[in-house]
Amino acid sequence: MKTNIGLLLTKRAHLNPEREAYVESDGSRRYTFKELNERSNRLANGLIENGLQKGDRVGLLLMNSVEFMESFFAVAKVGGVVVPLNWRLVADELEF
Repeated sequence: MKTNIGLLLTKRAHLNPEREAYVESDGSRRYTFKELNERSNRLANGLIENGLQKGDRVGLLLMNSVEFMESFFAVAKVGGVVVPLNWRLVADELEF
């Protein structure tokens, strides 16, 4: 069976569902592997419904956050290619 990084989250969620996967630096938000996996699955399904296909490239212009992690894993689960973009860049620098 082939695997990708998105499936690694799924496997971890099955092995340690209640272990913390993400904790906000100020402690305001905490997510278990189960919660992170469920959230990334919902986003992956939404991406598929909106036409994302295996091999498509998806730019992520996000700060380091749980939203970045959810998006990263969701794109990977679909088979897309994550293109992380530096959120500190200005519009002219992001143009390509």
